[in-house]
Amino acid sequence: MIKYLYLIMILPLFTSCRGCSKIRHHNSVETEQEISNRDNRRIIRNSENSIIKMREESGVYFVPIEINGVNMEFIFDTGASAISISETEAIFLWKQGKLKESDFIGDVEFTDANGDISEGTIINLEEVKIGNTIVKNVEASVVHNQVAPLLFGQSAMNRFGKITIDYNQNTITFN
Repeated sequence: MIKYLYLIMILPLFTSCRGCSKIRHHNSVETEQEISNRDNRRIIRNSENSIIKMREESGVYFVPIEINGVNMEFIFDTGASAISISETEAIFLWKQGKLKESDFIGDVEFTDANGDISEGTIINLEEVKIGNTIVKNVEASVVHNQVAPLLFGQSAMNRFGKITIDYNQNTITFN
């Protein structure tokens, strides 16, 4: 864990991961218990649908998402393969006790939309909440860049099931 925290805190800045398209894991060693825990991927809904208001800014859509009990605003990015956060958010979550040593999975290399390769760390998010829907144990990437955008990508999006986007109303409905 110290290795991962060290990596998060002192690695030099890399180019931001815009629309990460490929992820390659390195040195990802998990115990059977960790794999069992990670495979516990429950979806909890308080009612049938969650309708979320998106905020549009210069053609980019932002959605409010709660990560391990912390409210954040993510770019809704259907081209990103994973939830992606910067070192800054990872350090904040760590300091707040919202990430634990067991949440750090391993190193990763990203190939971004420009074809550039960047390094990062894969983590497990215990809880991702959008509206009244909660998904447990979602894999996410920490980009070793302090100003990388928060991306809500496919590793979480596909776990929420059917998603309907209404650009006229700037809403997303999770069914």
